[in-house]
Amino acid sequence: MRDAAGNITYDSDAIQKLILKLADSPLISFSSGSISPQSKWAKETIKLLKEHGEMKNIDIILALDKKGKPPSYHHISQIFKSESDRKFYNEELIKNGVYWSLKSAK
Repeated sequence: MRDAAGNITYDSDAIQKLILKLADSPLISFSSGSISPQSKWAKETIKLLKEHGEMKNIDIILALDKKGKPPSYHHISQIFKSESDRKFYNEELIKNGVYWSLKSAK
């Protein structure tokens, strides 16, 4: 917002409401987990699992394809490559047969 003199001003109430709305979003988690994936596709995979709860690998890959995922990824294990991503994959993802979910979602 700008005041009459053209200076930028902020509506602190509106900002506080926006922050609270964001904090309540199912796509954002402020859990106690200290592991945070860094790669774009690992983050997109987590978003999908938060939205859907549990998904098959192929459904995750197809959803990521629609978002422009590189064609070299055929399994989510290929997406979690960096040290922090691999740690998240090993400690925070749950494989149940052909389905994947997040530990924190259970």
